[in-house]
Amino acid sequence: MAATGRGVWRRACPAGQVLDLLHARVGELVRRHASPSRDLEVRGAGRVARPVMTQLADRLVSPPALADIAAGTGLSRYQLVRSFRTEVGTPPYAWLAQHRVSRARALLEQGCRPAEAAALTGFADQAHLTRWFRRVVGVTPGVYRNSVQDSAPRYR
Repeated sequence: MAATGRGVWRRACPAGQVLDLLHARVGELVRRHASPSRDLEVRGAGRVARPVMTQLADRLVSPPALADIAAGTGLSRYQLVRSFRTEVGTPPYAWLAQHRVSRARALLEQGCRPAEAAALTGFADQAHLTRWFRRVVGVTPGVYRNSVQDSAPRYR
């Protein structure tokens, strides 16, 4: 007798085991994909992208103009953007916004307030950080900070 459909699944795995399995798989995916990113170690980042990333990351609050970076590499601004996009997959300032969010995320995990994280990472204000943070991470900085604090072990 061939077993088909959901009935076999239900008989083979009681509801508690299914939930345990689901929680384990989701936890594994979160651990694998939600770890802090290594922004400067983008796979395939080559001779143009790596120095541009370094310059932008070193000056988060007041990044240099693309024309200034391009002059240092011997490329035109347009050649720089094309090369960067080819190597990384996004234009330089889109990468910078994502890197800023990554840095803000690390500051929030350390207990920094969203307004402070915005100022330290080069966002114009907390609202600017909130728009980008929600776009990249999926939640607001305040919600993220609270969830990190709630999940941190408490020692007494």
